[in-house]
Amino acid sequence: MALINTEDFKAAAGYAKAIASLNDIKELSPLVFLAGVYLALSKDVINQEIVLADDLDEKIQVALKEAGHRLEEVDSPHINQTFPIDSALKQAIGECQKLTLNDLILKLAQSANLIIKTGADDSASPQGFFEDSIFQTVDRYAKGLAKKFGFDVNKPELYALAALVALNKGDLTQHPALSAHINAYSREYNAWIVQQGWQDLNDLKDFLDDETVQKISSSHPLHGFSKARNPLIALLNAGIEKVSQTREIECVAYHEAGHAIVSLALRPKVQIEKVTIVPNESYDGCVFFDDSNPIFKHVFPSTREDFLEDLCVSLAGQAAQLKKYGFNAADIGAQSDFAGATEYAWQYITEFGLDDSFGPVQLGVLSRKYSIKSGWLFDEAQRRLQSLLKEAQQKTEILLVEHWDNVERVVEGLLKHKTLDEDEVRALIFPNNIL
Repeated sequence: MALINTEDFKAAAGYAKAIASLNDIKELSPLVFLAGVYLALSKDVINQEIVLADDLDEKIQVALKEAGHRLEEVDSPHINQTFPIDSALKQAIGECQKLTLNDLILKLAQSANLIIKTGADDSASPQGFFEDSIFQTVDRYAKGLAKKFGFDVNKPELYALAALVALNKGDLTQHPALSAHINAYSREYNAWIVQQGWQDLNDLKDFLDDETVQKISSSHPLHGFSKARNPLIALLNAGIEKVSQTREIECVAYHEAGHAIVSLALRPKVQIEKVTIVPNESYDGCVFFDDSNPIFKHVFPSTREDFLEDLCVSLAGQAAQLKKYGFNAADIGAQSDFAGATEYAWQYITEFGLDDSFGPVQLGVLSRKYSIKSGWLFDEAQRRLQSLLKEAQQKTEILLVEHWDNVERVVEGLLKHKTLDEDEVRALIFPNNIL
């Protein structure tokens, strides 16, 4: 998961924006963001273990006092507020996207001249972490997992999963922040474990060596994070990011399966060229309809029924995600779907006169010929737009409940094969070729 998408980053950013608002600061700087981290830590809203080394917390307070900035009156973060950021903060965030909040804090402290930037030869060594009891516990479980499931131990995702085992066995009771961090990804862990086909994750007694860690190979994955402030946390986060990708891919599969199944249910004559979860620069997944064959595809919605069916298909992607993962699983991946649905619905109401409630009124004529661009008719059209989209959304949700078993079958096929054509989709939902 990218750093800016983590809850810890959002919490720190929210407090930084609150500090900026209180002090009438025009843009966020490294120092202001560090102040947000400091405040979020004091409010106990950051899950991962953060160590403000070199008395950084005191240095932040001194620097803020010198700048005349106040923290004590900030009660809550401004999560939803937007705020410009300066070039130094933008660069630091960009460089740390694949790292942890600890790494960003170190870089920001260096940028704000609160700590001395070390040279390339002075990069942190993880050697001390090899002797840490938590590392040794996680390392031992990672090796046990590798032996049990036939994996190469040098994989960050095995260390992330080993941390989950440590949590389940009660080995992290003295580390509540790390425990909370691991717990926050429980859904992602479960999705990854299911995809691997693993069982009895915690039953490792026959795969654990009795010897403690005596010698660490130079190829140990921890060495790959030697420049991080906390190499072990960086290693675990890299594994969590890998584990999280499975959940993200699964979410895309449900999104595209929703589009495909609702389309087949409502408009079986519209041919599906392919359904894919193979990403490119434009999308994470997509359903392609065959526009070249007029026998199967109405090139453009023409009847009232065509329009309403297309609206449901457009809304089915995120609706399938929400049915699977719950209300809070809504994301920005459906923005193009919603844009298309909004455009279709607006044309349906204001251009083609197909909405019975609004009547055969073409607003474009009023705008072009009479320069009328507002008024009660336009307000009513907008109300009908929202109502129509909500009606289509409700119909889509009902269809997904009726056909949910088929959605699940297509998801399973997509996770296995990545891309399916219509024959392959139909073979999954009609395995005995009975329509």
